[in-house]
Amino acid sequence: MNKFLKFSTWKSIIQSRTIDYNNSKTSWCKERRSICSTCNHNSKFHPTKTFKEYLLRFLNLGNYCKICYCGIAQKTRNAMSNCGLEEINETPKWTRINIKK
Repeated sequence: MNKFLKFSTWKSIIQSRTIDYNNSKTSWCKERRSICSTCNHNSKFHPTKTFKEYLLRFLNLGNYCKICYCGIAQKTRNAMSNCGLEEINETPKWTRINIKK
């Protein structure tokens, strides 16, 4: 099944834009963003050519991962997310963390 059609993907997208918004100031979020900012799979290193790429950049409000198509700003602040490299069976550059509340 296409990852974009899964309920868990949409749940993660909505959660990252609402509940997880406060996580953007945490040290682990900043560390993830610094890793993603230098990753070769970051859309900022690839020219936007297709309509799908323009749409993804618009919907994600900025750069996105070329592997999982998630917005970097949104995915990095979701504590339960893994780096997109996991989807192509490579070692993720960062992994989910457990936050005790």
